Amino acid sequence: QIATDFAKGCCARLAGQEVPAWDDVETSFPELIARIDRAIAFVEGLDPAAFDGAEDRDITLTRRGETSVVKGLAYFQGQAQPDFFFHLTTELIARWAPRARKCC
Repeated sequence: QIATDFAKGCCARLAGQEVPAWDDVETSFPELIARIDRAIAFVEGLDPAAFDGAEDRDITLTRRGETSVVKGLAYFQGQAQPDFFFHLTTELIARWAPRARKCC
């Protein structure tokens, strides 16, 4: 769930769009796959021209009540991309490593 949040959030911010809010209600693999498909459709539906100049676009983030503004390139390289891969990898390890150890 959180990996899709980072994917859609990053792309929406860099394209100058509102970040869609989705409830985290998926409890099965088919539901998670549907959420991933939904995130892919959202990202693919963004106009590529909206990303022109995104590296210099001000990205406003509010976390824990504090607001910060960073440029698009710094946001992508320093926050969005690393966070996406961190959470994706952590989830894969948490879900699949225990299964892999049982079979060997």
